[in-house]
Amino acid sequence: MSAYYLLLSVHSILRWLILFLLIIVIVRSIFKLNKDKIFDKNDNQFSLFLMIAAHLQLLVGIVLFFTSPNIQFYMTDIAMAMKEKSMRFFLVEHTIAMILGITFITAGRIAVKKETIDRKKFRHLLFYNSMALILIIWAIPWPFRDAIARPWI
Repeated sequence: MSAYYLLLSVHSILRWLILFLLIIVIVRSIFKLNKDKIFDKNDNQFSLFLMIAAHLQLLVGIVLFFTSPNIQFYMTDIAMAMKEKSMRFFLVEHTIAMILGITFITAGRIAVKKETIDRKKFRHLLFYNSMALILIIWAIPWPFRDAIARPWI
């Protein structure tokens, strides 16, 4: 197995970790916001692990972007790539949506670190991570998406 395909597998597995952590952070935020609970060590750690996983995913994604044989081929003719749905998705749509998703995760983490009121911390986590989840789910090349489909793992 080449280094490229190994990184592609890591990128695919990290997707599941990020989705899992996003759901945990969002569900905990909803529950604790409604019950007026305190922002504890576990809330902080889940948020931190989510941000770390997202940034690791970004690094792996950047390496994949610049080493992908398909991307390299189409980078010579961007106009042709924009006409092909699959290449446009990976060159532009996937890339921008995932960077925005990771930006939302990071912004939520920063907002929580600056906030002193627990209720507002949960609101920030809920808002920013929900926005990230929407973008990330949309930008994943799920197996059931015709021209851009990728395996589950």
